[in-house]
Amino acid sequence: MRILFASLVVIAVAPVSALAWGQEGHSIVAEIAQRRLSTSAANMVSSMLGPGVSLGAISTWADDVREERKETYNWHFVPIPIGQADYDPQRDCKLDPEKGDCAVAEIVRAQKEMHCESEILARTEALKFLVHFVGDLHQPFHTVLEDLGMNRHAVTTRIGGETCGNACEFHRLKSEDENLHTVWDGTLIKKQVYSWGSYVDRLEANWLKTANVAAEQAGDPASWAVETHKIAQTVFAETPDNNFLDDPYFDKQIPVIDQQLGRAGLRLARILNEPISCP
Repeated sequence: MRILFASLVVIAVAPVSALAWGQEGHSIVAEIAQRRLSTSAANMVSSMLGPGVSLGAISTWADDVREERKETYNWHFVPIPIGQADYDPQRDCKLDPEKGDCAVAEIVRAQKEMHCESEILARTEALKFLVHFVGDLHQPFHTVLEDLGMNRHAVTTRIGGETCGNACEFHRLKSEDENLHTVWDGTLIKKQVYSWGSYVDRLEANWLKTANVAAEQAGDPASWAVETHKIAQTVFAETPDNNFLDDPYFDKQIPVIDQQLGRAGLRLARILNEPISCP
């Protein structure tokens, strides 16, 4: 009964807790970008956050203020119907006066505001939003309308934690009742390695080492949303009919997560390094 109650609570609060990547994923994206900042961008970030404060340290700030800043709610996702292949701003980024529009629109605004707002606090806030929402845009189920981005799609996971070894036995994942969104937020990431820093090192030695950086950084938030949505369609189609996610599922999907975290980090670096002309 306790497990059943917990599952029902997760579903009941999904509209509030529909976050992306979790602390680990956002920190990974931010650290990848941090390592690729130009000198001028690094100086800009330092002037806003303070000396020695990393992008990873503020990467989940947008989640922290989500409850008190209701107008930012819709900025965390782009609700494209699972059966659609395109991004239609009129359909997928409609302005709700109380909850805002969508991640695509906010990323464009935040990049401009980070350079052009007159007040340092406004520029700093734009940076914090930018770091977070570029990450959000690359979590596949943050580009899906149905079931609140699959927060209401119940799954059971039984993914072993053998890669952690005896030192993190507590971290091993047994059978758990979750939902498809939270599995992609953090469950698969935390199964792979013990710490997010180790995950960054792993990406640097593998996916990022062989990536065509120029090609991966090309495009804009709208095209990235379409690209991520196509991945979401594939991933959703590969969800087992019995909604039981095991080690073979992990083995198949972790390369997708590596790719999306890597892309988000590279693209965040490009945005932060880009000069912007202000009016």
